[in-house]
Amino acid sequence: MYSHPDPALPSFYVRVMPSGVKSYCAVAKDPRGKQKWTTIGKTSELGIETAREKARAIITASGQARTLPAPRPSTASLRSG
Repeated sequence: MYSHPDPALPSFYVRVMPSGVKSYCAVAKDPRGKQKWTTIGKTSELGIETAREKARAIITASGQARTLPAPRPSTASLRSG
């Protein structure tokens, strides 16, 4: 398994499983400072902009929102290949 970061949103990744299944994930720290990875959904079932919105909500809820850039229209996308 490996994770590929999204250049448009820190703490947002695509995880690729050995089987080839790709999922969107957000990583944030819990109140104790431990990393928590949250799977948002499969790339085949969810668009990247929707996944970014969900990731932003997860990261904001963790209290790390101050480290995120402001949302902006983006043409950047993660490679699906």
